[in-house]
Amino acid sequence: MLSSEQKAALDDYVNIGHRNTPGWLWQSAAYITALLGMKQIEDGLDGNLGEIGVWQGRYLYLLGLLSRPEEKVVGIDSFVHSPDPEGFARRVENRFNLEASTAGKLTLIKEDSTKLTPERVRQVAPEGFRLFSVDGGHLCDEVLSDSQLVSQLMVPGGIMILDDILNSTCPGVIEGTLEFLKSPQGSDFAPFCLVGNKLLVSDKASAEHYRQYLLQVIHENKDASIFRDTAQTISDFPEGVYPKLCGSDLIVITWSGDYLISDNGAPVLIRTKVCDMHEMNGPDVQLPPVVSLFERSAAVAS
Repeated sequence: MLSSEQKAALDDYVNIGHRNTPGWLWQSAAYITALLGMKQIEDGLDGNLGEIGVWQGRYLYLLGLLSRPEEKVVGIDSFVHSPDPEGFARRVENRFNLEASTAGKLTLIKEDSTKLTPERVRQVAPEGFRLFSVDGGHLCDEVLSDSQLVSQLMVPGGIMILDDILNSTCPGVIEGTLEFLKSPQGSDFAPFCLVGNKLLVSDKASAEHYRQYLLQVIHENKDASIFRDTAQTISDFPEGVYPKLCGSDLIVITWSGDYLISDNGAPVLIRTKVCDMHEMNGPDVQLPPVVSLFERSAAVAS
């Protein structure tokens, strides 16, 4: 498992620390990623953690905080779209080296992901991956290429995290993701959760395992703000009926208190009503520490 110091750093980052790193990340996505990453560790799943499309490392650093001492963290980004390619890469490396639990773990592959082969990635991480975020180019062909690459690097039980699936400014992501899931390589994978603009997929047997785990967590913590809306939505459906995507049952995490911190650090509230910025600290936005919630659910399950 993770050390106590690493758990504290993870709690802090999911709760508020992620706001201090430029980039885009819904808090709900950070929360669910942390839960599932710890679930993999509890299950005894080994594997590295990676991301295509690092930017300044907001999500990659979260993955780093979920890594065990023997696991590697790999970031793939050519940084050609950043205003300061070397500066961006250096800041990501420096961020990892500031925390004892992530220091020395990061390898950056500063290349075009669509031109990489699985063998190139295995040169730095031969053991395969248990968590891998796909957030590179947002055109259909780029998304399809990146997804196909990552699918060949996953260990059984690994989770691919496909970003911007519902971003209306990037319809190519939707097209590329669906093409991947319907392709020969993608047909072995099944989506199981949609949260904070990210679609989570795994091999079919594992996808059902993770879906059942999330249902358990939601049921046990339906009074927690992040799960309250989702629990109500599930109860509104006929028993055993869930939204589907590509034939797979899907847990859709909806949270009225969810927010996105924009790249300039300003919070962007996504609500069904007009609200003031002071509500960022209101009860609908406050979450139970993710590590405590995970450990409590694990204790109930045992």
